[in-house]
Amino acid sequence: MGIGVLLAGFGWFAAGAGTTAGAAVRAGTPVPIVVHSDDWSGKTEASKATCPGGTTLIGGGYDSIPVTNGYNQVQDAVDTNAPSQVEPNTWVIKMHLGKASAYALCSPAGSEPPIVVASADWSGKTEVSKATCPEGTALSGGGYDSIPVTNGYNQVQDAVDKAAPSADEPNTWVVKMHLGRASAYALCTK
Repeated sequence: MGIGVLLAGFGWFAAGAGTTAGAAVRAGTPVPIVVHSDDWSGKTEASKATCPGGTTLIGGGYDSIPVTNGYNQVQDAVDTNAPSQVEPNTWVIKMHLGKASAYALCSPAGSEPPIVVASADWSGKTEVSKATCPEGTALSGGGYDSIPVTNGYNQVQDAVDKAAPSADEPNTWVVKMHLGRASAYALCTK
């Protein structure tokens, strides 16, 4: 069951497991498919977007509704923005207090599933967390899980300072919280 619409080279497909979209770039060029979770998560719950059968997760992202105070100041943070280690081809997003909606970027058929590598441990406060792809694979992206610092009212007083490929260590994704702790995730392809 689903609805398909094709407009000027752009594809859109809605189905029960999420919404997918793709765009033709050049004849014969495989175009990634974007899968969006159907609904917003509940507060503090994870939202997941899973690539359809025959495709492979190559990245992901999110949309969020952070909690704000009476002055419209954000009191929230993204706790998790990473590929799932337990659900293949799935991107996971979780806000500390608010709501989120996950997006998965999926390659067309023919790609090997990526390997998800997590850092061995949580970083110390303000320290860098690293996840390195195994030999024979290449870093294609990454993400993080975090424990942000909060005040006595559980309002987030922290931010992710860095979530990026390492400039110093090949095939490594690094994450650093401003005050809190983090765990890096590397998305590795063969």
